[in-house]
Amino acid sequence: MADDTKGTTTDSKLNLGDLKKMVADTVAEAMKNVTTTGSNTREVTQSHLEGRGDRSSTVQAAVAAEIQKIKDSEQADKDKAAREAKDQEFETKLSKLSEATAEKPPVERRRVHKFMGWGE
Repeated sequence: MADDTKGTTTDSKLNLGDLKKMVADTVAEAMKNVTTTGSNTREVTQSHLEGRGDRSSTVQAAVAAEIQKIKDSEQADKDKAAREAKDQEFETKLSKLSEATAEKPPVERRRVHKFMGWGE
């Protein structure tokens, strides 16, 4: 039982050569999926950029896109201002109509008015 607790024997010791070989094998196994670019870096970059066909790489197109964004935002601001003015006008009309149609409290008449039949 005392031998089981040690867990190591003299036969299972690793020497320096075996340790180097084990590390080299582990690194080689980890690097299997890694591709090296080497001298064809330009080709790899070009193939990577081919997928971006929807984006233009010219300065003129970039400037035109920014100008279009500015025009769109200006149009959105005009639409927003028009909508706010319309909403304000609606609120004004609604408040005027609410005041005009508000129920007025009854006018208290004196007994004389009731007796004479004036303004019931």
